Amino acid sequence: MTVEELVGRVGLPLATFVYCVASGFIPVLNAELFLLAAAALAPREALPAIAVLAAAGQMVAKSGMYLGGRGVVRLPSEKRKADLEALRARVARWRSRDLLVLVSAAVGLPPFFAVSILAGTLRFPFPRFLVAGFVGRVLRFGAVLAVPALGGRFVSGSP
Repeated sequence: MTVEELVGRVGLPLATFVYCVASGFIPVLNAELFLLAAAALAPREALPAIAVLAAAGQMVAKSGMYLGGRGVVRLPSEKRKADLEALRARVARWRSRDLLVLVSAAVGLPPFFAVSILAGTLRFPFPRFLVAGFVGRVLRFGAVLAVPALGGRFVSGSP
C-alpha cells in the first residue's frame, strides 16, 4: 500500500500516526519525508496536531525499543547488542540523560533508535524517557512541518 492509499483510506491524521509508528521501527521509512508531504496536503491549522500525532506514533515504536533494552522484548542482533553495550558503557557516566534523550529525539544525534534501546538498558525511568522523547520529537516534527511554509515565504518574498 502506498502512502497516498493509506491517507486516502484512513485520513491524514491516522495515516500520520500509523506511518510514524512503522517508521520508528523501520529506519528506511522516513517520517520526515512523509511529514513534508503531509505539510503540502494539510491545512496550516492542522499542522500542530499532525506534529503531535507523528511524535506519538514514533514514541509508540521507541517505547518498544526501550522495552527491548530492558530485556522485556528481544533485541535484534548480536552485533547490535555489542555496539549498544559499548555505547551504554560510555553513556552510563553521564548525568544528564534527560538531555541526551531530548537532544537525540529532536536532532537525531546520537540516533534516537539506539538511544531508545540504550535508555532501557540503563534503566532510565520510563516516564522521563517518554516525556523527553515526546517533546524532542514534537520539536523535530514541528520544524519539519514548518519547512514548506517557510520555503513558500522565501520564494514569494512575503514576511
